[in-house]
This record gives sequence, structure tokens and C-alpha cells, in this order.
Amino acid sequence: MPFPTAPVDASGGILKIGMTDGLDEHFVTVHVKPFTATVPASPYAWTYLAAAGTETSVRAAAINFIDVIKPLYDSTWNFWVESLHRVTAGVATPVFPIPDVGAEVGTSAETSPALGDAARFCATVYDLSTALGGRFRFELCAAATHTGSSTGPRELQPPAVCTISAGGYDTVLDPAIIAYLEGANCGILAHDGQKPVGPAKLSIFDNKRLRRKYGFA
Repeated sequence: MPFPTAPVDASGGILKIGMTDGLDEHFVTVHVKPFTATVPASPYAWTYLAAAGTETSVRAAAINFIDVIKPLYDSTWNFWVESLHRVTAGVATPVFPIPDVGAEVGTSAETSPALGDAARFCATVYDLSTALGGRFRFELCAAATHTGSSTGPRELQPPAVCTISAGGYDTVLDPAIIAYLEGANCGILAHDGQKPVGPAKLSIFDNKRLRRKYGFA
């Protein structure tokens, strides 16, 4: 996914989360609330200047976001914080040390799609808007669930609508993701500095770049 542009309000941060099963690496980048300039002690929480309900730091945002996406992946997948940038006057500057989220692994009881399976090359796009007309969008690759079920890989499907309580391709896990992002205890924002709001539009596309990488094009 391309590195996001700076938010309109020129403040806050950009958090990049990585995931791998030892074969592929994928990354999700999200905008977060402004956080302190004081370098924290380990585990490097980077406290928000104004808490988002019970979520008080960038580290907490990383853990909470990973917690709602890792049920889509089996235990071969590991998650971590790849980088954190502070945005000041429209300029993104790397922040060190990055938040330490400890050992985070997938929790799905279903096996994630193997290399060569159609679902291995599928990415689910989550698309929300904001009250100011902005857009919040990210994608998850190689998820292990499909529409209306908690079993089987997530392959190509028609677009789906998802709210905080229903819909999506997995009628339990997808609403949980949307509920966290829209909830009061979330410091992840759209790049215009506003909270994402639903309903979310979900779609699945075939990642041809990955197909070419492994010779399945």
C-alpha cells in the first residue's frame, strides 16, 4: 500500500504496522492522534496529547488495531510496528524508538491460504469516510475467512457493506474492526484528522503484483 500523504491538519503521526508468515510481508499505514515529544521509556508508548477514551498512546493504538485484525490470520503470521512518523507542518519525521508491542501472532483457527491458492493473492479493502468528506482506507492481504462464515479462505467476492454490528465478509470479525475504528476508544484517524465513520464499503481485489512475484500471473 503506498505511503500516505500528510494529513490536512498537518499534525499527528503515521503508524506503520507489519505482518509476515515468513513468505510474504504486508504493511498497513494509519494516521494517529498527535503525541508527546518526550521520548518515553520502554516499551515506548508515545502518549497522546489528548487521550482517545481509554486508548492513551500510539502503542495502545498499535496493539488494539492488531488485536482486531489478527483473528483473520492463523498463528504462522506475526505482527509488529514497522515505523512511526511525527507529522509537523506537513512534514513526516521518523520517531525512535518505535513502540514495542511484544509478541503478536494470528489467532484464527482456520489455516491461512497457502502459496498458490487463489485467496493468497486476494486483498480486502476497507473504505470509510469522515464527517468532512475525507477518506479512510486500508487493505489486508491473504486473510483466512470469507463471506458469512468463519471458515475457509477469503477469495474474490462482490463488494459488501459493513457496520459496527453487521455485514462484511465475515459477519463477526469485520464488524469488530469497524466498531474499533469508529469507537470512542480509538486514536486512529483519517488523514484529514477526523474519525472514520461508516458504514464501510468492503471489496476484494486480486493482487497481480504478488501473482507475478511468485510466477502465478
